[in-house]
Amino acid sequence: MKAVAFRQIRRDAFQRLLGHNPAILDHWNRLEQDFFTKTTLDAAMLEQIRRALAQDSGCPYCQARGAPEPDAWDETTRLAVAFVRKLAQAPGEITDEDMAGLGDVLTERQIAELTAYGSFVHASHTFAQVLGLGRED
Repeated sequence: MKAVAFRQIRRDAFQRLLGHNPAILDHWNRLEQDFFTKTTLDAAMLEQIRRALAQDSGCPYCQARGAPEPDAWDETTRLAVAFVRKLAQAPGEITDEDMAGLGDVLTERQIAELTAYGSFVHASHTFAQVLGLGRED
């Protein structure tokens, strides 16, 4: 059972829940689009990060969009996924060594963008899971 009813708008299930506040929905959607179009991070890497966090979150709705493909990850994607997983699970345990490893493959701007994206995806998965989105939605 969903904690919040769907808004009657022509969007996906996540957006019908977030759509209770149209301004937040609009900004949320634009922020997601901006991560893929206005950052210096590779879109394919961002999608692998989203998929990895979806698997970790246990959110059936989030997982339904696809499983991660770790066999296809390059070193940058591997380090980025590991960092964002730690960000989502234990942000207080991110070490100087974690940051240094990222610094070997990403610029400071990219590290900031990666941290923002990981936080955004984690928030999205938390929102979906708390409000009861399932694989069938």
